[in-house]
Amino acid sequence: MIDVKKAVAIARDYLTELLRDQVGGGQPSLFLEEIELTEDQPTRWKVTFSYSATYPENPVQQRYYKTVDVLAEKGEVRAVKIRVLD
Repeated sequence: MIDVKKAVAIARDYLTELLRDQVGGGQPSLFLEEIELTEDQPTRWKVTFSYSATYPENPVQQRYYKTVDVLAEKGEVRAVKIRVLD
């Protein structure tokens, strides 16, 4: 099973690659927000990052949150979801 540091690194690399084109081709500035090890089967690391961006449909810079699900056994990314704050 991968540890928390490895899960964060995998999630950060994956999300950076996905967001690169959306933030103007540069490195998105990701901030680690939350980490959770689920008790589901299969066990997953849920790693949440935030980043600031402006998009053509919304020209005001805002903070966005994404959660990356990483399988704890294999270190594979299974999903990237929008994290909505309560």
